[in-house]
Amino acid sequence: GEWKSVQKAVLRDYKFVFMPKPGIVIPVIVPSQGDRVLGAVWLIKEEQLREIDRFERPYSTKTVEVETEEGSVEALAYVFDMKEFIASVNGYKADWIEGLKQHGYGEEEISEVERIMAESIEELSR
Repeated sequence: GEWKSVQKAVLRDYKFVFMPKPGIVIPVIVPSQGDRVLGAVWLIKEEQLREIDRFERPYSTKTVEVETEEGSVEALAYVFDMKEFIASVNGYKADWIEGLKQHGYGEEEISEVERIMAESIEELSR
């Protein structure tokens, strides 16, 4: 739709990453001290925000301060909910391990997969 205004904006202490999720990869911003996200800030109507909210899952909105050419302004950002994501990954991990067991993989192989998954989850948590 249309917006009332838009301008370049920089969000500090966050970073933009592509997050793997079962079956897809999604773009997200996550807290990250010293990093920055380049983007834009829009002034929109309340009903437009509600419409956007319907599509932005598993994100949560957070009030942030962004830097614009006109100075700092408060804005809503859709920030990735890491706790929700880790919970879904852990559920996926349990299903994967159960499938390996059902297909006859041994403890050594399962331990290897569990180690790789744990390292991946730790990496995502950073």
